[in-house]
Amino acid sequence: MPKSVVWQYSRDRTPLPGAAREALAARAELLDSLPGYADPGPSTASTCYVWPTDDCAVGCAHCNFASPRSSDSIPRHRIAEDVDRTMEFVNGMGLWKAVLSGGGEPMQEPAFCQEFIARVDSPQLREVELITSGSFATSREDARHGIEGLVAAWRGRPAARAAAAFTLRISVDWFHAARIGLRPVADILEVLAARSTPASAATSVPSCWTATPPSGTSPCSSGPTCRPSRTTSRR
Repeated sequence: MPKSVVWQYSRDRTPLPGAAREALAARAELLDSLPGYADPGPSTASTCYVWPTDDCAVGCAHCNFASPRSSDSIPRHRIAEDVDRTMEFVNGMGLWKAVLSGGGEPMQEPAFCQEFIARVDSPQLREVELITSGSFATSREDARHGIEGLVAAWRGRPAARAAAAFTLRISVDWFHAARIGLRPVADILEVLAARSTPASAATSVPSCWTATPPSGTSPCSSGPTCRPSRTTSRR
């Protein structure tokens, strides 16, 4: 039950309705049943999201960050300019997961992404993840170059650092399809599939995903339940 409701009745000195009293009692019982934090509570972070840039070649209208499509007037993020300082900060957080995200498109700063993957460390670190629109794959060669750089950075991690998994997560929806098409995603998946080392890639992007459907119509015969899915590749 929202506290604002309780405060309203308390301020007006109006007795709570029966149903409200029951809801408040149930809320109190639920909160009392939850385990408390260990004293003095968690001392480290669990997950850290790092934004290498504000720039994004897609610039979806629905993006929470309203990333611009051009960085002509935007300076690089300081974290991409000062890798050492960024790594010192992140590696002191006691993470179990580190995520390169945005903000913008992380692969607008590929050198930073590679160095981050190679250097991020924590005794509890279990996973390093990079979330991308795939816009860096403007050609099959660009897709191969980008993927190989990331994989080399991960495999080159010194044995003394945490043996964390690396996940490449591709974010794709109707806005991406309309802006840059699905060819970049297809090129990335084909590059991954062609690698000689064990790898897996899965996607449920339907074949009808070739153009934005007319307003008010369903994207394909699957009806309104036909939706894009994010694609994850993990070795």
